[in-house]
Amino acid sequence: MYPGSGPYECLAPASPELPTPDARARAGQLASDANQALILGELEQVQALLEQAVTLDPASPDLAYRHARVLEDVDRAPDAMVEYCRALDLNVESLGIFEARDRLNTLSDELRAQIPEAARDAFELGLVQADDSLFSDAEGSFSEAMDIDSDWPEPIFNRAVVNERAGRTREALQDFRDYLRLVAPDESQAITVSQRIGELEGMASAETPDPSQALVLGLVPGMGHFYTSRPLMGGLTLTTAGMAVVAGLSFQNITVVCLNEVSAGGACPSGEVVRELSERPYFWR
Repeated sequence: MYPGSGPYECLAPASPELPTPDARARAGQLASDANQALILGELEQVQALLEQAVTLDPASPDLAYRHARVLEDVDRAPDAMVEYCRALDLNVESLGIFEARDRLNTLSDELRAQIPEAARDAFELGLVQADDSLFSDAEGSFSEAMDIDSDWPEPIFNRAVVNERAGRTREALQDFRDYLRLVAPDESQAITVSQRIGELEGMASAETPDPSQALVLGLVPGMGHFYTSRPLMGGLTLTTAGMAVVAGLSFQNITVVCLNEVSAGGACPSGEVVRELSERPYFWR
């Protein structure tokens, strides 16, 4: 049995910002519009509306759960898992909704089963090596995972990150481009990677790019692992049924979601901050 199978535990999210009355009312209207779209069977429209609603009201367990359900229905399992985790953290079970945990475990089992065990082992070893700044070793481990399962995008992304950390900008660019060919173009990660490619293209001629500027994306919890936080520079421990694997979290990026448009370089007024998104460098699904 692959270590980590069994009940799925979520990475503890940051506490959500409480919405303003106007934001909550707007989120409620969007949820009502989503109900109408659901009656018509327009699932993509339902998802889009609920995505806006949870951005406006990130403290609502009901909206988080409904968003997770439609993400699952449109075959976006990893995103659905994140929302199920958020719904559980917001105590959706207090509303009498007890399906979230079972659905989360089912999705985790399904995702884990899609990846060959040898690829998972190589991937985990790469995370350990990356956390120890053994970038050449990590590059080799992620390459091995890619050779075993060429359709798994996360090892490609992680190899791009360690290549960039090691100053191998051209190699990182190629990996990021290959990653984009395997993921949906409208995924938030894909959009961020596209932006990073543009930035790296301007750095490609630099001999020693600054590794502290390497792309930082969200660590996607998955595959039935249990996550417990450790100090920022110490990384993140993934405690499994019989082993502990360390994933590097040496860098963090915070994105502020603001109610109104902010000029370039400007700051969102404190009263208009909807939520802050904390993002981490290494993927796992």
